[in-house]
Amino acid sequence: MNTRTTTDLAAVRRQPNRYTWGRVISFHDIGKYSFIEYESNPNHAGDKSKTLYSVYVDCENTSFSCSSLEAAMLTAIGYANLGINAGSHMAIAACKILDVPVCS
Repeated sequence: MNTRTTTDLAAVRRQPNRYTWGRVISFHDIGKYSFIEYESNPNHAGDKSKTLYSVYVDCENTSFSCSSLEAAMLTAIGYANLGINAGSHMAIAACKILDVPVCS
């Protein structure tokens, strides 16, 4: 049995238990944007697990996780249209304007 973890979207869809960052709750797809809704693993600093959304564009991991699906969607749109740096800044600004929790 392969116990290695991964963030590869196709691999996680086949075997959700292999997801690196926690327990997969659900997958959400909107056009070229995909999101893995997951319960994060508690860390060694004592932080409790929480529900987060990993952001994928064209099946590629953006390395962003957000605390709401709305913030994840804004991040995906910014990343796809403006790139990693400008896109993340756009997503943060949009989240603040819309009063949506900002991504981590």
